[in-house]
Amino acid sequence: MQQSDVDKRVMITLKREETEGQALSELHEKDLLDYFSSYGKIQHVNWIRDRTTNAVKGYGFVTFYDTDSFKEAVKRKRHMLGGRQVNVFPATEREKNSSIQKRKIVVKRRRGWKGEMDLTRIQDYFSKFGEIENVDAKNLQIKGYMHITFKNEESVESILLDNQHDIDGEIMFVLRTHSSDQQWNQWRLEKELIHKLKILKDKEGLQVNEKMGTHVTVVIPKKFKHCINEESLEEHFSSYGEIEKAFILRNEVTMESKGCGMVTFKDSHVVKEILAAGKHKIDDVEMFVKKSLIDHE
Repeated sequence: MQQSDVDKRVMITLKREETEGQALSELHEKDLLDYFSSYGKIQHVNWIRDRTTNAVKGYGFVTFYDTDSFKEAVKRKRHMLGGRQVNVFPATEREKNSSIQKRKIVVKRRRGWKGEMDLTRIQDYFSKFGEIENVDAKNLQIKGYMHITFKNEESVESILLDNQHDIDGEIMFVLRTHSSDQQWNQWRLEKELIHKLKILKDKEGLQVNEKMGTHVTVVIPKKFKHCINEESLEEHFSSYGEIEKAFILRNEVTMESKGCGMVTFKDSHVVKEILAAGKHKIDDVEMFVKKSLIDHE
């Protein structure tokens, strides 16, 4: 999506209780057009629908012709549409990430690493992915992590095809740099996913080989986590190969999505194809898909 499009597109989501047990199929694109045209000329509207039933899933998109209309629409986060309360916000916030953030990774040693970490060895390893612009290693020896900034975003994308890298026999974990809290939270969620998969194996008798690289983790943007479910994952990833299990990590009490899911496949070559494909969109929402931690457990 070009920058100009990013600045003109809003996402509309219904309140969570509105999506449970109500006739969402009664909502139409005309409802979006009629309401949001008061903010300016509209280029495109669409509700995201179930491909089988054609029912509205509870969220949609409106693209304006100009950025002023877009800004007016997102000034107020909550709107009333056809008697229903909806939330309105920018469809993507990638434009808020600076160029440096997109070119920067955090490298973390695995728990239990004994001894000092060789900075030169680490730099030599990552330089094969592209020219390094800056290295911040002030926390390397004491806290066990460092930041590396590359000249090009493509270097970071190549590195993140796998979030664990073997450097002369030592495993280093690599994460995209946005904010430390966000990254470590995703790390914690994936650990929960692995635990959940093991429970499912015991309960459902899944025959999953944990060393064969047959798992991918799907990170769902926080604002859109209630829009993506297990069926959405299966529908998207089944085009790559036979799925053994797809699940979303949920709060055990409320069953609300935590914004992270896992898909396991019969064959490992499928995961390589998925990672090579780069970015994935499920129902028009961009996911962050990566190789699962379980492959190095």
